[in-house]
Amino acid sequence: MTITIDEMLDLLSFAGTERANGNANHGPMAAEALFTVDRGESVLPWAEKYKSGSIDAPEATNPISQSDWREFLGDRSRLGRSSNLRNPRYFPQIR
Repeated sequence: MTITIDEMLDLLSFAGTERANGNANHGPMAAEALFTVDRGESVLPWAEKYKSGSIDAPEATNPISQSDWREFLGDRSRLGRSSNLRNPRYFPQIR
């Protein structure tokens, strides 16, 4: 069974930016690449397997509105809960 790219994006839309193993979630891009190389029949089996290692995206706790987004540029307190963003090994300039 094949699916469309929009159906695949819906299938993976629950996931956050990180996977359960701590790696970045590149699922949508990888699935799009399969479509691009005419392997649409492979996308659904691959996405079903891939989503098992994904974790839910966190809920927005303090969303930024369209009218005041500029005042939050550079506000490091809003970076989120990513452990890698706080790890000086990856981002030494962030303390």
